Amino acid sequence: MNKYYFNFNLKVLLIIFFLLIPNLAVSNSNKNFELALKNALNNSAELVSAKYLFESKKKLILSAYSGKDWNSSFTSTLTANNKKYDHSGSFTDETTNLNIISLKKKLFDGGFTENEVEIATNNFNLEKNNFLLTEQKILFKTITSYLELYKSNKIEKLRSINVDKFLKHVNASKLKLKAGTITPTTVAEAEARLARSEYELILAKTERENFKNEFLSIVGEGFNISGLKLPFTKFILPETMDEAIKLAFDNNPLILNNRIKKNISLLERNKSISVNKPSLEIDFQYKYSESSSSSSSNDFSSYGTILTFKTPLFYNKSQKHLILSLNDKFLSIVQEEREVQRNVKLNVSSAFNNYKNSFLNTKAASKELKAAKLALKGVQKEEEYGIRTLLEVLDNEVNVVNAEVNILKSKCNEILQKFNLKTKIGTLVISDIVKNFRVKYPYEKDFKIPSLIAF
Repeated sequence: MNKYYFNFNLKVLLIIFFLLIPNLAVSNSNKNFELALKNALNNSAELVSAKYLFESKKKLILSAYSGKDWNSSFTSTLTANNKKYDHSGSFTDETTNLNIISLKKKLFDGGFTENEVEIATNNFNLEKNNFLLTEQKILFKTITSYLELYKSNKIEKLRSINVDKFLKHVNASKLKLKAGTITPTTVAEAEARLARSEYELILAKTERENFKNEFLSIVGEGFNISGLKLPFTKFILPETMDEAIKLAFDNNPLILNNRIKKNISLLERNKSISVNKPSLEIDFQYKYSESSSSSSSNDFSSYGTILTFKTPLFYNKSQKHLILSLNDKFLSIVQEEREVQRNVKLNVSSAFNNYKNSFLNTKAASKELKAAKLALKGVQKEEEYGIRTLLEVLDNEVNVVNAEVNILKSKCNEILQKFNLKTKIGTLVISDIVKNFRVKYPYEKDFKIPSLIAF
């Protein structure tokens, strides 16, 4: 019985162990990838700029209430006159000092302030989507750069191994030439193949250096590029093109921004109309006046309330043309919306097709590599018996390397197309890859509004 329980527990432990191993592998493979994305966002001045612009629009919402805000003022007027009373005698000096404290507010402005607030709120949402677009652009640029560098690292290694193989074949061909089993022409052709592989290695090194410089400019010079691994994605993508297009129409920032622009243009038109509607203002005043005149009529203090009702009698020409202009702008954005939707639909359709075809490309590249290796093994055997030549072996070596490069490119493209589809839909965010991450924005000293009594 004890032996039975021991075997059972051992099986359970083995199952748990093998279930955890893939997750550990995934975690390790994504470690550098996640670090690259975090560094890219933390280092991006473009993202910081978008963040400050986004914050400025948030503050403008409260500023939009200024039309119905309380306004206070203190006015002091000193009037110096020389007066001749009853047109006789000499002029006498008369100085009057009038001080007024005023507190006023618009009680009703025909909907002008409400439209201002709605415009500011829509501008805030517009900038919020622009911020998301900036973040998506940085993420996709970093992902592309990461995959290009990973791919170029592997290709350089493959090209280097290929050069070493060709060098061995050339050395072996020279020994065969001394033995008289092959001709100098065969050796020359083998050396030509070697030179070609060395040329391809130089190109691979140059390409890798360029991708390395681009990648480090995004993530920072101190990033360790030696441990790059092919990343793993966990997010779920739509199964059909119709589902992908529907998601894009609901989430793509370009489409959302166009709808917001349409709302703003309509609100701007309504705001211009509301300027010509009746308004009501209340003004609480306290007055204190002193005069050097012998008359007591200019020496007084008073307080009171002023209610001002104001309404235009007709639209003037400039206002009419402004309203008509804003209406044309609204109609223009309505048509622009159709074009934006067409472009987004086209981009999402292309991205979805590329995403689906990327799996087929990887399968085809795997078959190509398998066939190329099988062909190389057969040609090598036949070359030993003199059926095939050394040049045919070298050509098949090239085919194997090219097939390995193709499958590497296909696997990288498979990952890239997943992120590309998510970007075109408009739902790519850092939390898709890195959980619980917040960008570290640089600390800026808060701006303090100057005191009103400072001169």
